[in-house]
Amino acid sequence: MKKLGLSLTMVLMFSCIEPDNADNIKKEKKKKEVSLKSAQTTSDLAIKNFLQVNNTYSKLTGISPNEGDILDEYQAIQLQLPSSTDPKTLNGFNQIASTRLAFAYCNEYIDENEGEYNMASSGSNRSELISLSHKFVDFDFNNNSDHKNFLTHLEAILSDEDGIINDANPERKKRKLLKMSCAAILSSTYVTMF
Repeated sequence: MKKLGLSLTMVLMFSCIEPDNADNIKKEKKKKEVSLKSAQTTSDLAIKNFLQVNNTYSKLTGISPNEGDILDEYQAIQLQLPSSTDPKTLNGFNQIASTRLAFAYCNEYIDENEGEYNMASSGSNRSELISLSHKFVDFDFNNNSDHKNFLTHLEAILSDEDGIINDANPERKKRKLLKMSCAAILSSTYVTMF
């Protein structure tokens, strides 16, 4: 049994060695030192982890992370938010959790700042979206094609092109659509990556 355990341990150890470094091990065996190259490459991109996401949303909206609904939502989804800053670890559950948390912040933010927005108007209001977007991110909607494309998608949300919100009251409908637009901005890669 000991031999099997030792054999299994040796197999596992050697299976972790990169094939292109196997020759180096043979050559360096005489020296009793083994140096392996790191296969990891560095990148300028990183995602925000669960604490950074929460802090960023709080700073951008001016809403305390300790408010009842936000704190409850954060505690409910904290384990679903990214735990690492490595972009390779990002998955769909992380994005869904970031969007849920963004919506909790935007729910409070739009309710507290509804005086800044014309809730009675329906349809897309480009100036409101630009104003809302610039509160959180320094977009260049005039010269950057990616930013222009993002604004087009935000306009589709605000004008309810998909008919998601079924509310006869135009003010309530507009408030809900603004909250959705806000959450789209906060949970976008423009905010969650650095």
